[in-house]
Amino acid sequence: MPIPGALAPNESSSDLPTTTTNKQKPPAQYEFSLEALIARLLSDKPLDSVTRSLLTIKMEHIKKAGSEAVEEIAQLWKFCDSQFANLVQACDNRLWQEAQIIADKLRLIVLGLKNQNFASRLLREAFLVMEEMFILNVDMNLLLLQNKLLPVSEWDEAIASYVRDCSGQS
Repeated sequence: MPIPGALAPNESSSDLPTTTTNKQKPPAQYEFSLEALIARLLSDKPLDSVTRSLLTIKMEHIKKAGSEAVEEIAQLWKFCDSQFANLVQACDNRLWQEAQIIADKLRLIVLGLKNQNFASRLLREAFLVMEEMFILNVDMNLLLLQNKLLPVSEWDEAIASYVRDCSGQS
């Protein structure tokens, strides 16, 4: 009695129709340039694991390159500065989900490049030059501080000074 599925004595495996082919997809390839990574970050989508990993690796390369990475650091700062403005606008429009997506992307860069003091720069060059209604927006301040986009001690000192200066104006 023949075994079900077994080959007959006069058959070979090459005679059988191939119904299952082992088609493997080629491995995904991603552009590693900073421009390509920034383009991925500019999407409205939340930060995905691929972009997070690629950007983390890129920032490690930037840190190791030191003074040779001045252009890349400038590009990342320009991105952070413009995205900070977008985050403020999202908060002003009460688009909290969009604001959180932007904050996640900024946090990755701010924390990944701590040695560049992007958090302090965001505080001085972006946050403190905004209109009063933004500076005193409690929900936005919480979002910024929770995501470590601003250094807490410097923020505290700046807000105290800001309020002190405002109270003297009549």
